[in-house]
Amino acid sequence: MVGVAALAFEEWNRRAVISHLYVDRTERGRGVGSLMLAELRTRAYKLDARCLWVETQNINVPAIRFYEHRGFVFSGLDTTLYDTRQIASEIALFLSMPIGAIHSP
Repeated sequence: MVGVAALAFEEWNRRAVISHLYVDRTERGRGVGSLMLAELRTRAYKLDARCLWVETQNINVPAIRFYEHRGFVFSGLDTTLYDTRQIASEIALFLSMPIGAIHSP
């Protein structure tokens, strides 16, 4: 196994939430994350989700760049999500991508 991804569908707002998207460090940069993200997007489309939504941390620059390069945009932040006694310098960042029509390459 080189990666894992998980998606949860929030029916009340039709948002597909990426709860996990991890690629083994030795496999990063080889397209595995992009393939998994494409599959999550296809599944979200089939669920009639209006967007993909993901949370990451302000200090996780590689993740932020990964999502932005694939069409996600900054949607908000939460300065109180993490317990500052455990994680003093981290802020939760939220990014989203509208689903719309999925086109074949």
